[in-house]
Amino acid sequence: MIEPMNGIQAQGGGYGPPPGGYGGPGMPGGQMPGGYGGPPAGMGAPPGAPMAHPGGAPMGGMGGGPPDLQAHVNKWFNLSILSIFCGCGLLGLINVYMAHQAKQALAQGDVNTAQDKIKLARTLCIVGYVLFGLNVLLGIAYGVMMVAMS
Repeated sequence: MIEPMNGIQAQGGGYGPPPGGYGGPGMPGGQMPGGYGGPPAGMGAPPGAPMAHPGGAPMGGMGGGPPDLQAHVNKWFNLSILSIFCGCGLLGLINVYMAHQAKQALAQGDVNTAQDKIKLARTLCIVGYVLFGLNVLLGIAYGVMMVAMS
C-alpha cells in the first residue's frame, strides 16, 4: 500500500457529481449554512434606499406597471377595437388579442412582455389603418373612373 506523502488524497475522478463541499452536518447536498438573516423588527431601509409605496402596494397604479405604459396600452387597446369596425377584419382581431395580452402582462407586472405585445399590436393596427385608407382611396378612384366612363 502506498501512503500519501503530503496527506492529500484524491476524491475520485472522471464523470459524476463533485464530492460534498461546505455545510454543516446534516445539511443536504453540501449547502452553505444560512446567512445573517434580515434586519431586526422595526428597522427601516438603509439611508439612500428607494422608499416603498405607502400601504405596501406596488408602485405604478392598479396593474403594477408604469402609469404612462398603462395609458399607452389602454390607448392602443381601444384603437385595436376600433380597427375591427374600420374593415380591418382578421387583422383587427389579432390587434385586439395582442393588446389584451399586453394588458394581462402589465397586470402581472411583466413590463417587458407588455411592451413587446403592445408594440406588435400597434404595428398591426397601423398597417390595418393604412390598408383601410388605401381601400377607401381605391374605392373613390374606382367610382370616379366609373362616372367618367359613363
